Amino acid sequence: MSKRWFIWIGIVVLAVSCAQDVPETEAFVLRVGASSAPINPEEGTWLAGYSPSRQSTGVHDNLYAKAVVFDDGETPVALVVLDSIGVMYDTTQEIRARAAEKVQGIQLPPERVIVQSTHTHCSPDVIGIYGPDFTTTGRDPEYLNLLIETASDQVAAAAAALEPATLAFAKTEGPDWAVNDSEPGVVDRTVTILQCTDPTGRSIATLTHFACHTTVLDGNTTEVSADWVGAFYATMRENLPGEHLFLQGSIGGWMQPESGERTFARAERYGAQLARK
Repeated sequence: MSKRWFIWIGIVVLAVSCAQDVPETEAFVLRVGASSAPINPEEGTWLAGYSPSRQSTGVHDNLYAKAVVFDDGETPVALVVLDSIGVMYDTTQEIRARAAEKVQGIQLPPERVIVQSTHTHCSPDVIGIYGPDFTTTGRDPEYLNLLIETASDQVAAAAAALEPATLAFAKTEGPDWAVNDSEPGVVDRTVTILQCTDPTGRSIATLTHFACHTTVLDGNTTEVSADWVGAFYATMRENLPGEHLFLQGSIGGWMQPESGERTFARAERYGAQLARK
């Protein structure tokens, strides 16, 4: 996901609103709501991201479906982030449709529900190419239903939690463990952050955009995990209230975490470092 996409969110939420023909006596109020819930699979689920025939043996840290809804009174937008390898178009369409059906109080058409994944390689096979072998799908209809229903539920919950909000934008330089495996030195470590706060200054949600594969853990790992993003979320929760959504950046070509011991300890250290940034 590029910075251009991230800027588009701001344009939809802010610029469109500013362009509306609002009488001078009316004060513009942006409302924001957020919600999250785990999307952990059953033990024995086929895991995605490396070779086929890798089944989960438990859960190391939660996978989440997270949603934030922005409402300017005219063009609400929902952003969904899944701790997943990535979702196919049919799954995305179902999440959008179910979210639109469930949301109450505002008109949120399916096309304004934007879905993305963190790309963890220790999540279930929702693509269909990581089953017991190269010719057998690893997609589990029950898990896909859990994913769709939980994600759409979070959009509805976020819409129900809408409250007046102020946005703050910032950027910083990311940690040096994000490297380019294909073209060393060709790296954009920019971290962009959008924070939404309520009238008392309490954080409703933060959105953090950074480019790096979630692949500290390798194909020998059989426990479900959000990889270093899970540690990023944990550290953010410890230091700031509200929901925290990680938006994956342009990772093709390849933006990877610096190699070394492929351990949970390293993933936790990396995620905590980004959170502190």
